[in-house]
Amino acid sequence: MFGSTFRRDHEGDYRCTEAEVKAMIRDSSEETLDERVLTRKPDFDPDTVKSYRIRYNARHEGSAWSKLNDTDFLVQIGALNDEGDTLKPTAAGLLMFGTELRITREYPEYFLDYREHMEPNIRWTDRIYS
Repeated sequence: MFGSTFRRDHEGDYRCTEAEVKAMIRDSSEETLDERVLTRKPDFDPDTVKSYRIRYNARHEGSAWSKLNDTDFLVQIGALNDEGDTLKPTAAGLLMFGTELRITREYPEYFLDYREHMEPNIRWTDRIYS
């Protein structure tokens, strides 16, 4: 495994180092990172949930999920996990609907950097960062 594992990039195939193979094994999982269930209570920003639901309803007219209350809706889209005796947020739910304070408590290195590139000769036309 350590001598015969390759990775492909833009220029070709390269033999992986032992550290790269170990990192691939460590990072492999049946559960994706966004499905991970967090231990803290769900405290999503209600305005963000409301705004998302408005967009969802406009895009998915007639969906049965549109009639659900917020909690059931968040379970259906995977933002909340209802397995067990209490509702817990998923990592995706926290990143989508959480406040910056809650996100940075879970992910201390979190840094949002959004850049809008409208003109090719300008580095960016708009930038928002945390």
